Formats: sequence, C-alpha cells, structure tokens
Amino acid sequence: MQSLQNFKSALVFFLFILSMNSFTQSSSNLDEDFLNSLDESVREKIEGNNEDEQELDYLLNSDSSVTKNKQILQLIKKQLDELEKEMVDDPNLFEENFQRFGESFFSSIQSTFMPINMPNFDGSYILDFGDKLQLQVVGANSNIYENIPVNRDGSITLPNYGAVNVAGTSLSEASKIVKEFISTKSRGDEAFLTLTEVRDIQIAMIGGVVAPGIYTVSGTSNILGLLNAAGGISSSGSFREIKLLRNNRVIAIVDLYDWIIFGKDITSMNLKSGDVILVGNLDFNVGISGAINNPAIYDIKKGENLNDLISFAGGLSQDVDTSSTIIVERKGSQRLDLLNVQNPDNLILQPKDSVIVPMYDKKLALTKTVNIKGHVNLPGTYSIKDGDKLSQLIKRAGGYKSNAYPYGGHLFRNNVKEQAQSFDKRVYSETINFLISGIGNSVGSQTLTGDFIEVLIEEFKSQEPINRIVTEFDLNSIYNDPSLDLFLADGDEIIIPQLPQEVYLFGDFNQPSVFRYDPSYSLDDYIKMAAGKKESSTNHIIVIDPDGRANYYKSKSFNIFNQGIKIYPGSIIYLPREIGKLEGIKFAATVAPIFSSLALSLASISAIDNN
Repeated sequence: MQSLQNFKSALVFFLFILSMNSFTQSSSNLDEDFLNSLDESVREKIEGNNEDEQELDYLLNSDSSVTKNKQILQLIKKQLDELEKEMVDDPNLFEENFQRFGESFFSSIQSTFMPINMPNFDGSYILDFGDKLQLQVVGANSNIYENIPVNRDGSITLPNYGAVNVAGTSLSEASKIVKEFISTKSRGDEAFLTLTEVRDIQIAMIGGVVAPGIYTVSGTSNILGLLNAAGGISSSGSFREIKLLRNNRVIAIVDLYDWIIFGKDITSMNLKSGDVILVGNLDFNVGISGAINNPAIYDIKKGENLNDLISFAGGLSQDVDTSSTIIVERKGSQRLDLLNVQNPDNLILQPKDSVIVPMYDKKLALTKTVNIKGHVNLPGTYSIKDGDKLSQLIKRAGGYKSNAYPYGGHLFRNNVKEQAQSFDKRVYSETINFLISGIGNSVGSQTLTGDFIEVLIEEFKSQEPINRIVTEFDLNSIYNDPSLDLFLADGDEIIIPQLPQEVYLFGDFNQPSVFRYDPSYSLDDYIKMAAGKKESSTNHIIVIDPDGRANYYKSKSFNIFNQGIKIYPGSIIYLPREIGKLEGIKFAATVAPIFSSLALSLASISAIDNN
C-alpha cells in the first residue's frame, strides 16, 4: 500500500508539472529519479506501455485546449485506477461482492482519443462533405482517379466527365449514380466508386458519462464507440436510456441492455457532425445473487418486475433450489422486510431492493456448515464462508415465519461449550480443594459435614455445560445497527422458536408451574399463582429473558420486585433454594451462589427444550 501511496503522490506532482509547462512534455521524458522512486511493477507498467506513451505524446504536443487537457487527465486517471486495483492486496476494498452490470464493457484503458480515419466498406455509409473517393474507369478510357473529395455543395468532380451530386446518399446509391452518369458521357466505359477516406465529425457527449465533452471522431463511428471514448456510463448515468439528438429532436433512444444482454444491433445508426448523445439519469438499480447465471447489480426502469431482472441476469442457474422461493430484501427508512416470491411477474421492483435466489449447494459436505431450524421458511443445513453473518443466514433461510419469535432465538456454538466445560472443571477442582482443606472445614461458626460435601459434589456432576450465545436476532435492529450482527462459525446451530404463550416458574415456589402469559400480569401476580415462596427459599430471584439474558434481583420483600421488572412470553422466573436450611446439612453461605448458578442453568435448558 505504501508503494501505491508513493505513486499517487508522484502522479499529483507530475500533473502539476504538466500544467506549469502547458502540456508540452511527453511521458517519455519523465525524470529518471522519479521513475526510480516508484515500485518496480508500477515503473515497468509506465515504461513498458508504448502505446500509452505515444498517446500522451500526441496529446501533450497538440493544442492545449480545455478539451485536450481533460482528455489527458482522464487518460491518466484511468491508468491510475487500473494500477490501484492491481496493487491493493484486498480486492474487496473496491467491490463488496459484485459490480454494476455493464461497467466492464467500458473499463479498459482507452488506447487513443485521436480520430480514427479508416474507410468503411459498408454500402450503407452516408456520404457527406469531407469524404474522399476513388474512381476507377474500365473501358476505352480506363483510368484511376484518386482522392476525389465530396465538396461543400454535396457534389464530386469527376475528371474528364464533370460534376455529380452524391451528398446525403449511401455509398451504394452513389456508385449507381456515378455509373449511370459516366455511361451517358462515354459509352462502353464502366465506373467503380470506392470510399478511401472518411470525414471527421464532432459529436457532443453529455449527461451520465464519465467524461462529457465534444469529441472529434471518424464519420464511421457509432454510439458504442463514442460511449467508449467518453469512458463509459457514470455511476449516476443509465445504461437503459441513451438519446440521439439531431437538430434539437430525439431521433433514437438506445437501451444498452438490448445489445449487451440480448445481442440486438444498435450500431447501424449513422452519426452526423453536430449530433448530441445524451445519457439519461439512472432510475435505480437492484442486485441479484445466488442461483443466477450472471449475478450483478442491474439498472431498472420504473415498472419493471422481478421476472425482468431474472431475464437480465441470464436466467436461473443449474444450481437453483427449486423447492425454495425467491427472496426479496426490501429496505425502508427504518425497517427491513423479507418477501418470499412465488410468481416473479407479480412483484414490481423498488429502489433499495436486493434479490437472493436460493441455491442448492453441491459441495455442502466439504464446506463449513451451520444448521438453522425452527420457525424459518427454509430450515436446514447451509454452507458458509468466512465473514458470513447471522442476518445473511436468516435471509438465505427465507426469513422468519409469521409466528416466529426472534426475541427467543438461540445460537449454540461448540467452542463455547468446550470453554464452559473447562471452566466447570476448574471451579469444581478449586471448590473441592477448598472444602477438604484445613481452612475449608469450617466457615464462620458453621461446620461442613461429609453429607454436605457429598451433596455439593453430586450437584456439580449433574450439570450440563452451557453453549448458548446471547445475540440479536431481530433483522430490523441489525439493519439499524450492523454492529449487532454476529459472525457465524462452523457447526453453529440456530433455533428460532414459535411465539410462546407461557411463562415458566421454577425453583422453591410452593407450586412451581408453567402459566399462560398475560401482558397485564406483574411478577407478583405470577408468584401468587405459584402459591408464593417456600420458607426454604432465598431472598433473591432471577428472571431470564427469552433472549437468554439473566436479571438478578434481591429483596427481603417480593413487592419491590414489581418495580420495573418486565416479563415476556417465554420468560423464566427462578427462585433459588437456601440449601443451608436443608435438614441435616450445615450450609456455608459462601458456597450458596454456586448452587444458584447451576440450578439456573438447568432451568434455562429445560425451557429451551420445551420450545
């Protein structure tokens, strides 16, 4: 990247020198120290591109008009862009996933801005002032007459025969006219007319092109050649609406997709000096990816539907998953909607849409995979690549069903379980060592009996490690804050539950149970429905939200719990038991939180299984 920065700095300095010298020095006269300061690959590209050197030499030694200066700067800018793409290690800095369709047709560095003057042997070419012809007479007066110009009045002067008008006629028509004219002047002579040099014309390129301006080109040029000379369509220009204006009238409207995609001929329109090519503004564009032959971003006209987009993209590929529906991601100002489309003709495309065609992955077993199940439209196992995120998987799975409960979504990860197992072993070991040591035989005035230690060990052994990651599953929240989107890992398992109608009460209640969720009920209402707490319960309570977040509250009176404590569908209300009050066991208060945490884990797992 440093060499790229050096090249940019050097190029800016080079442009400054050019402007100070009125563009009179060619690129072949670059200072040797300047060249030696560049990266070797950059220096070789500059020194080895003879064609570009000749081009710059021509431009720099010609007139210093604004048009020529713009052409020089445009040429150098395009060369810099090409070099920059080659030198950057990560190509994703330039493109997210794919580019706008059609850009590659005009992305190459222009070899020349000079008029190309080559004869056109197509008989449809329209003759006009500035063209030059060759006349060959065969017969009694055989001869060849070179460089016969078309005069301003539209006539050509044929030596020994006189003048005849040909301007405005095609080359084929002009040949017939000349043959008939000579046959009347000299019987037995046969004439053959050939185009040897075409005139230059000036065309104005305006609107959505990279380098608008007036271009001097060959009279045989067409719209595609002019667009190429002007650097192609700009980011705000449209590939779909290009107007040819003559004498302030629109004589043709060109849709480049007709040529790029469907192969229709759009090069047969003859251009005349003074014509204007106006590239219209882009309406909007839509990206399409997945099981499609040409994934890209396409220009869309108002009123076009999803089937039109699929047609532009070359149709569905052989990898399409025919059992799935096409997904349209539709972004609004504050929300994100996922539409599952059965009939593409019925969906009119809108700005900010993007389309995903479900793909059957034939390399599923060889790739990293994740599994998503529950209430999504397309549950199953999906392949992933590095950098894929949770929201992308949900979209590939067709989005949520209408009765899904994203707030209660679960994501389980293997390495989290491994870390939990390692932590549990360490806590278990440290606790046992504490209890059997001389220091741990008593805590305060209470003595730890063998029965208590045995209960504690069994409690540890009965626990299952937790491997759930608490994260955001709501697509609108992720859309508004992309930092909430979690990166996926190989082996992840995602469960999207159905919207529950229950609230779970576990622990030391007189009648622990599962109750119907009612938004008007408070925590105290649910505790009363469980017949209150037992005498053996602790003075703290834990509420687990459906997303896995646990909230700890402590009070001598449960009434204070009702202040600001929210209960959701699927919430778990857990009341720990004071183990120190168990008959026959003397409990050390310092060990109590361990039991609470372990019991809480079991309660959470039970609730998950019930969903």
